[in-house]
Amino acid sequence: MTVAIKTSRGVLNINLIGGTYGQEFWHKVRDRRYEPDTIGFIEDRVSSKTTFMDIGAATGVMTLIAAQNGATVYSYEPDPGVFRELSKNVELNPHLKKKISLNPVALSSENGRISFAKGSDSKILSDIVVGSELNSLSPDVSVKSIAEEIGLIHNPLENQLIIKMDIEGAEWKILSDPSSLVALQNHRAIMLLAVHPGFYRPHKKIFPGLSRLSLEIFRLRNFVEALTVFRELLKYSRIYRTNLNELLNPFLIALLVIAGYHEFILEFN
Repeated sequence: MTVAIKTSRGVLNINLIGGTYGQEFWHKVRDRRYEPDTIGFIEDRVSSKTTFMDIGAATGVMTLIAAQNGATVYSYEPDPGVFRELSKNVELNPHLKKKISLNPVALSSENGRISFAKGSDSKILSDIVVGSELNSLSPDVSVKSIAEEIGLIHNPLENQLIIKMDIEGAEWKILSDPSSLVALQNHRAIMLLAVHPGFYRPHKKIFPGLSRLSLEIFRLRNFVEALTVFRELLKYSRIYRTNLNELLNPFLIALLVIAGYHEFILEFN
């Protein structure tokens, strides 16, 4: 079963058979009730002069919308089951397929391989996105260096590099890596970033009977990590809220993250 979803740039054909998300989800996409800021960002910024990286592509919402806007799209989704759905959705839109390169890999700060299972390496694949325990049947997933990947797919003299990165906690490892930040800066990337504080080390009640204290320690660790990472990011990029208000104080940014504001626009320069 397929459903046709109308967007501002045309119609997308979406597979619903065995899908992770049902018809109601895609109706939310159609009605702009699903991540309207992200969709608006792509529609405003992406064009035929764009190389678009969809890091954490899921079943392809942003990949397909970016392709509709004319971009050359590179999509990255390490979950084998979700990647199959992504591939089906791209196949159902042959007029966009030639613009899209699908990659069943995770991006991180370095190359490697990882088992797609809980406990494998939560800084690359958060346990939150993995549905099975670590075992001998867990598929291996390729991990690529984001710096090397950018160098392979993008020429900064030819077009603009725009990135959507939403990878459930794995972003902190990339954003803490100087070589990754230098590559983003050298290619003058514009990134719509979703941050997920604490996802790669979820809160655990370390102290029996002291759950409130352990939660506050967890929140403090998340604050310190956000402060450290965004202080460094300000050396490489300008940082904005999605309403385009510029943020200059890493302490304020860390407070926003802890308060629940998790989307930022980074302009590397």
